[in-house]
Amino acid sequence: MTKNKESREWSDEFNPFNSYKGLRWGDNFESSKLWIDSGSSELLPPVVVNLDIAGGVCNFNCPHCHHAYMVQDFSKKLKLVPKEMLSQIPRFLHEWGVKASCVVGTTSDATLNPYLPELLKEMHNWNVDLGLVSNGYKFNERLINHTAFYTKFVGFSIDAGTQRTFSKVKGVDGKKFKTVIKNLESIAKVIDKNNLRKDVSYKYLILPENYNEIFEATKIAKDIGCNYIQIRPAHLSEEERQKIDVGKTEELISKAQELNDNTFQAVGVRHKFTPYFSKVLPEKCYMTPLTSTWTADGDVWPCVDRRHYKGDRMCNYLIDGLQKVKEVWGSSKHWKIIKHVNNTLDDCIRCSNYGYNKLFRAVSEDDPMDIRLI
Repeated sequence: MTKNKESREWSDEFNPFNSYKGLRWGDNFESSKLWIDSGSSELLPPVVVNLDIAGGVCNFNCPHCHHAYMVQDFSKKLKLVPKEMLSQIPRFLHEWGVKASCVVGTTSDATLNPYLPELLKEMHNWNVDLGLVSNGYKFNERLINHTAFYTKFVGFSIDAGTQRTFSKVKGVDGKKFKTVIKNLESIAKVIDKNNLRKDVSYKYLILPENYNEIFEATKIAKDIGCNYIQIRPAHLSEEERQKIDVGKTEELISKAQELNDNTFQAVGVRHKFTPYFSKVLPEKCYMTPLTSTWTADGDVWPCVDRRHYKGDRMCNYLIDGLQKVKEVWGSSKHWKIIKHVNNTLDDCIRCSNYGYNKLFRAVSEDDPMDIRLI
């Protein structure tokens, strides 16, 4: 693994991947810190609920999937959040004060739940901003239109620039690459045709098999009408990371960013990783309560990166009901779980909230920006 000059993250800092957007949620930052430090103050609702509506079985077989170890726990049985519950969740989130939801799958894909289109529409109707992340294969015309009209952000996890590499990193027939690309292009076209707000992203995890195709993938992303390609390190073993030429990768990201203009950006996310693409963790995690994660089996978890971690389960909304989530949130049980999270940070596979933790410490504790002197 070689290391050369690190590429920049982006050309325009106002983008969906910049953790500085956390500054908008300063009240939640303060609420979280006071609650974690004291265990007795009021904890505000999460800003985002990560909602896994399908789990256990996937139509792809990505070798690098960081949830792959859980497939055995699900016994290869597809679990779907029922239609009746999906119809209740949007109103519940809105009335609780949740601002957004990222709809995904756990060892699965959200598109395997046939009620996804209805969920997208209802979330939109209840003023819950939506992000949809998918492998992009199982999209019909109805889902394409609902995605275009009702989501604020859509990202397809593609991780390749050719059919051959797509087959390797996705564990499926390479011919499916064309279908995924066509589906993403169709969403972008519907958005453009109807003059809708556009956040369409081609997602690209850096892997030993694909880092040489970063520029090719970027050209495809721009050609099909995406306004972003998000390039970031994957969760890999040290042995696998050593197979990546970091210097070459940085060169290709810089080359990809030469395609940036006022309608398109190649974003190379760096602030959540070391220069050698390994995870970085905070000394103490204060930002876990910014989000909550609900898996398809109904379990509620405190962190998107700790699905199914022993000792972290808060409740089960399918069994206990949605109101139970509100009862547990900010309770002594929740506080003890967050204490356990902080005692076992080294077990985290990564830290999606690292940027928020770093930002919080800077503006609320170390204060290098002299935050009151505006």
